[in-house]
Parts: sequence; structure tokens; C-alpha cells
Amino acid sequence: YTGPFTITQNTVIKAVVITSYGSSTTNNPPTTNVFQIDPTTQSVARHNLVLWLKSDYGVQTLNNANVYVNGWLDMSGNNFNFLQSNSSFYPTYLSIALNNLPAINFNGYNQGLEAGSNLTNFSNGLTAFVVANPLNGSSSATSSYLFDFGQYNNNDIAMGLANNVSNFYPDFYIYNNTTPNYIVGSSPFNYNQFGLFEVTQNGSSIGSIYVNALAQVTTTLNNANNVTRNSNSIGGLLNGAIVGQNYFYGQIAEILVYNAFLSTQDKANVEAYLMNRYQLPPQIPLAPVFSVPATIINPPNIPKANLNATTQISIASSPNAIIHYTTDGSTATINSPIYTGPININTTTTISAVAANPIQVSSPSTIQTSATTTIQYNLDPVKFPAPSSNYTAPFVNIDKPVTSTP
Repeated sequence: YTGPFTITQNTVIKAVVITSYGSSTTNNPPTTNVFQIDPTTQSVARHNLVLWLKSDYGVQTLNNANVYVNGWLDMSGNNFNFLQSNSSFYPTYLSIALNNLPAINFNGYNQGLEAGSNLTNFSNGLTAFVVANPLNGSSSATSSYLFDFGQYNNNDIAMGLANNVSNFYPDFYIYNNTTPNYIVGSSPFNYNQFGLFEVTQNGSSIGSIYVNALAQVTTTLNNANNVTRNSNSIGGLLNGAIVGQNYFYGQIAEILVYNAFLSTQDKANVEAYLMNRYQLPPQIPLAPVFSVPATIINPPNIPKANLNATTQISIASSPNAIIHYTTDGSTATINSPIYTGPININTTTTISAVAANPIQVSSPSTIQTSATTTIQYNLDPVKFPAPSSNYTAPFVNIDKPVTSTP
């Protein structure tokens, strides 16, 4: 090696340092880094990125059939590669799993990949993204792990799935030494479908879980200690774990981990990249809820509420969802004005509102929207008349006094 060189295509670079001592030489362990030219990742933040595993590049397979995986190479530039030397624990490679892209398949019993002690400092926060497809029949344990960084219940950071009969709830563990603390998502996710699972910890004892870019829970969560984590795994707890316990059953397509709490914009950029890349369907937001509910419900008529005085109506939906509304009697769509604050009701008014997922997958037609909420708010037309169509505001002409007013 004599200096920098340019790469123009996907490249695997291997380097070794040879040290000479007199007449003897020593070969230090080689370093391998993978580089992929992918313009779609341009908006993905690289600062604080400590791990990036992509199933379409950097996957090492063992035989000509490209079935058994014995390595998943880190794309972040940190050389944090996940390997497997025991042939009994090899996960398998699916060449086409989602949107013509591959994924790594884990059997939920004894398959997984391991890495060394590179992941240390998450004391300033953490943001992790995993695109995965949990299959029905995940391990019988109460939770199976997509990844686990730590010493097996000692300063662990684990992102997993709390198993149920027909669905699961995403969960997120952080151990402060040997004291566990975890949070669980608020809404179930069905098995046998890919989704984007995301966790954050802000470095100030607050953690969050997101599914397909929509927040599920935000609450208190341990801060992560700055320690060397010697046992790190993808697909389950391998070091010291019981076979069949806590292993992930399903496919993982991509993982990004940051040792920082990403800004709102950086986080949204990663979400948009992954949602578009894998054409993931955004979760359908909750139907908008109005601060003053309907009191007269007589389908198929529009629900109504009678008011005694002018008021303001606030609207809420799923966290991060964008709410669109109308007040002219038309049905709200994603082209209607965006709700930014309470709506003044000064006369009889019909409010219609719909919530949209903030992630646009490929075109407006694919944006997931909620059910529409519509309520007619009635005010006494005598006390609170509506302006007529031919109403003209009075014109007042005020002349300045000729002489100054004392």
C-alpha cells in the first residue's frame, strides 16, 4: 500500500500489517471491509453509524449453492463483522425474500451469528433499525432476539419480540450491569410479514419503539453503560444460551445501529430509505379523534354534537401521523389542508379529518391513510348565524381630524 486509491464498483478490501523484527516477520490479523456503490443510500447518515449489515452485499456463504451463511460483513467501515465458525449454527441465505432482495433466515432454534467486542459506548444514546420478517412459531421463550449486544444479561442491549399466539409485540432491553429494564410496544404486529422495527434511547433515560416509522411507546428506560461487550449476536443469544431459547425465527434483511440518538431528520431519512428499498407498507394510522366527541349518532347520517357556545376542536391520531382536515362539508383527503392546531367553531360547522402515515413509499396512491372521522358541530343559528353567500362586510371610512386632537 502506497496511498489512497479509487473504487468505482462494489469492492471487498482486505489488508494486513506485516511487522519486521530483525530477520523475523509477524503477520498481524487481516482486516476486511466491504464497500458498495449504492446511490439510494445517499441520504443515510454516516455519523455515529457503528454497524450496517445489508443482505445484498457482504454476506459470506459456504458452498456453491450459496445456502449456508458463515459471515455477515459490516458495511459501516468499523469492521464489526458477524461470523459463525460452527457448522451446526449456520443460518441460511434466501436469494429473494422481499422486493427482489435477499435476507438471512434463522431457524429459531440454534442458528445465529457472533461478533467480538467492538461495540462499547452507547452512553450518549442509541438508534437501531432492523428490517425483519418474524415467522409464526418463534421460540417458546417469552422473547426472541433480533440482536443482543452484551455479556448475556450483563450490560446487554437487546432488541426483540415478545411472543404471543398469533402476533407479537416488539420489545427493547437495556441492562444496567445486571439490572434489566425493558419497554414493550403498544400494538401487536402479525407474523409472516416484513416490517421495519426501530428502537431509540436518548442517553437521558428515555426509550422508544417504532414499527414502520410510527411510534408505539416512549417511556423511561435505562441508560447504557460505556463498557466492552464481549458477546454480541444476531438471531439469538448464543454465548451461554440454552438451545431453542431466545432465538429468532424468521428473516432479517438489513440492520443499522448508531451509538447516538439521531435527530428527527436523520431518523426520517433512514426510515424513508428502508421503507422505499423494501417497499414496506406503512402502518395504518389511527382514525382521528376529536376533543369534543359526537353525541348524536344515527347511521348513515353524519354524527353530530350540539354546542352551547363557540369552542375549539383539537384533533389527534397516531404519533407522527399527518392529519388532514376540511371544514366546508367535503370529505378530507391527503390533499386537504394539514392540521396544525385547534379549529375555531363559531357557527354550525362540519369537520372531516383523515390521518396519513408520514412515509411516502413510492407515490401518493400508496400512502396509508386512516378511516375518516366526520362530526357536525351545531350552534344555535340565531345566536351564531353563518355568514350568507351575499354577505358583505361593512365599510367604515374614518377621516383624520383637520386639527390635532389635544
